[in-house]
Amino acid sequence: MFRLHVVANHPPRLAHIKLTLPPVTQSVRELVNRIPFEKPANYDERNYELLLRNLEAIPAKTFVKNEQSFWNYMPWINSMMPNRKTDTNNRTGFSTDFIGQNWAWPEASYEEREVILKAHLDYQKGLMWTLANNPRVPDPIRNRVAQWGTCRDEFTDGI
Repeated sequence: MFRLHVVANHPPRLAHIKLTLPPVTQSVRELVNRIPFEKPANYDERNYELLLRNLEAIPAKTFVKNEQSFWNYMPWINSMMPNRKTDTNNRTGFSTDFIGQNWAWPEASYEEREVILKAHLDYQKGLMWTLANNPRVPDPIRNRVAQWGTCRDEFTDGI
């Protein structure tokens, strides 16, 4: 579920937009509830270039030694919630926050805020799609994230 949080800070800025995602599962119930991450129509891989370079720098043997080590490279934190869902939030310098793209929010008109909000939603959708599909993402990360998605029971009107 997308939630909007506004933080009055110096400079004032939109803090972030959070996502609620179902966890990795093989259960038929959760697979039916999962909407795979979709590539935004205005997707631009350059928005994720630093993330991709960081992920490409991870030695392949890292995942051979410990398959669970992929969590060390995920750009978000998942807090478990009821019904096998998560509350997802930023964790690293490159994360779910669309850094710097929110500073106009406090002074923006309602129309401008809609544009800012859409840019943040598209950024986060693109981030999730990138991690689940981009061949530059190491297989252990890409394969795991590809099993996730948004929750059909929360996004009844789509995303």
